[in-house]
Amino acid sequence: MSTFPAVLTARETDVFTDYDGIQVSFIGDDGGMVALGHHDEGAAQSAFHRHDIWGRSQFDISTTWAVLADPPTHDCAATPTTGCAGCDEADGTPWWMEWGVDQSTSGAFPVMVVEA
Repeated sequence: MSTFPAVLTARETDVFTDYDGIQVSFIGDDGGMVALGHHDEGAAQSAFHRHDIWGRSQFDISTTWAVLADPPTHDCAATPTTGCAGCDEADGTPWWMEWGVDQSTSGAFPVMVVEA
């Protein structure tokens, strides 16, 4: 089983499913997914395939860094506060994450993201 980043509490981690040590969750409501940590590309593809419910054959995976945006104090999609690549809520929960932030950003943790 993998270790969760210290910044995430049980409230955030309960939406993740473990696939051979890779924690995966849906983000948003359009089929995007996130895996915690940076992993081998093949292992990440496998974990995303196992979590995917739409039967997609290949995933375009971004290896990046994320921060919690909880609660979002802005329209994340329209005006990300950290200059991030994207922002969405995790699997219908009340907490959000912004990804594409710099590794040096306070509270940043590694993720691999599949955008729908």
